[in-house]
Amino acid sequence: MKTQSSVLVIDDEQIVCDSCHRILTNENYKVETYTNPKMGYKNAVNNNYDVIILDLIMAELNGLQLLNKLRVKKPDQPVIVITGYPTKASKEKSDGLGVLDYILKPFKPNEIVDPVKNILEKINLSGGNQFYKEERLDVFSEWESIKNKYWFYNSGYLHKGQEGYVSVGGQLPVYQNEHIKSIRIPFINDYIYRGLPLAEITLTNDVKHIIPSVVTGKIIEVNTNLLNNPSLFENNKYDENWIARIIPENLREDLSKAEKRKIIFFGNNLQKQNHYVKLMNKLGNEVNAAESIEQTLDIIKKEGINIVLLDAESLSDSGPEYVKTINKKFPGVRIVVFDKSGSKFETLYRQNKIFYYEVQPVSQNELICILHNAFYYSKVKQITEDYQPTSLPPIINRIRITNRHSQNVTLFIYDNICQNKRGIGFILRNNLLRKSYPVKTKLTWKKTSLNDPDSEQIILNEKEKSDKIILLYKNNLNRIPGTIVKNRESFSNINGSNNSLIRITLQSDNEDIENKNFDKATEIEIAELIENEMTTK
Repeated sequence: MKTQSSVLVIDDEQIVCDSCHRILTNENYKVETYTNPKMGYKNAVNNNYDVIILDLIMAELNGLQLLNKLRVKKPDQPVIVITGYPTKASKEKSDGLGVLDYILKPFKPNEIVDPVKNILEKINLSGGNQFYKEERLDVFSEWESIKNKYWFYNSGYLHKGQEGYVSVGGQLPVYQNEHIKSIRIPFINDYIYRGLPLAEITLTNDVKHIIPSVVTGKIIEVNTNLLNNPSLFENNKYDENWIARIIPENLREDLSKAEKRKIIFFGNNLQKQNHYVKLMNKLGNEVNAAESIEQTLDIIKKEGINIVLLDAESLSDSGPEYVKTINKKFPGVRIVVFDKSGSKFETLYRQNKIFYYEVQPVSQNELICILHNAFYYSKVKQITEDYQPTSLPPIINRIRITNRHSQNVTLFIYDNICQNKRGIGFILRNNLLRKSYPVKTKLTWKKTSLNDPDSEQIILNEKEKSDKIILLYKNNLNRIPGTIVKNRESFSNINGSNNSLIRITLQSDNEDIENKNFDKATEIEIAELIENEMTTK
């Protein structure tokens, strides 16, 4: 049975509230109205509504002020604005705050009903969760893949499709003899960022693993089969265990950060060669088979491949010498040796520079783990955090820079997100200093909140000095920890009107442990995303 959709109307004119109530209840919507904007805001925060209709001009709290506060608590709440005093500035500010429609008073019944209906048609309730859709969006008719087009970013993968859409998923590098207990995935219409969490996988021992997204863009479809049957993720069949399909914002840039996984399989046993080539191709890798050391060296030189899987058993006593030759000519190549149990050449191989030595047979999961480590280990950025005692305050409250575009940029940080000696704050500050930005950092002993009484005035004062202001804070978005939501609005000062205030809401860890860090890869990506906001125009 379909749940009745709910609409909240906030307008200080009783006649408007009554009119909206009559029009929408006739369409079988559940409608609540408030003429007191403060009471309306309180109910908007404390209850869940499918759509909020909001007046702009109200005495106690105007609509834009209310919406600013609401975006802190509920960044994704669908909102329609109504106003009898339309201006270009209010329209631009409304758009900047994610308003879905801007309706002029007086309005006809269909001018209210149609926008509400259009929004609700995009929400298909499934399993009690309004964000998951059982059907694909109208613009997405059928997934058509481009064969053998896989790109990887850490443990995440991207598969290009037709018409510019991409399918994204991941591989779990190690199971530790455990199975998958549950998986969290994003919602339809979520906007996701490259390197930040695409999925959170919980094993039966309650250890959690994050799969990052390979692209930045809007999610148009999710694989709800994974929610009902998490074990699908373990089979590594990409047509079954994909996580989401996305319209990428800038696919060219995303692919420049990702990689195709190219491998050489070097060995003389044709049957074994075919087995491993087929298995690695199935996992999205591009494999070149070589049967001689000359052919191997030639492929490395021409293709720039730096991963070699060497079938030691088929190469007999020549294998260790081949390893020496590869290391001498191409010292950056990582060599993985597959050998039989009890091989008399094991010691010789280990005395050479090899990346990994594995006894055959090698399972699919073992191969995933080996290849993940081989490709990813050189890309892990070494972060040397400073845990030495200091008399300086530990919390970063504010960072100011002047970027390359001569913009004065201020980052306000709340909820103890950034520490001076570790985590996101340490990485961000060092990234900026390393690139020679003039950095002014304010440290504090006290945890600050965007809801502190003086926060609004501090931000207001900063608008007179800055060309760009970024607010970074935590909130419960009902998303995977490490997920962010960004909202952008404009403000004016004596230097002009084309200034930006950017709100970055960070999903806190569900356990809500003070100072609990995200995994290191996520911290690095969050820091780089904030750095990009500060340094670009």
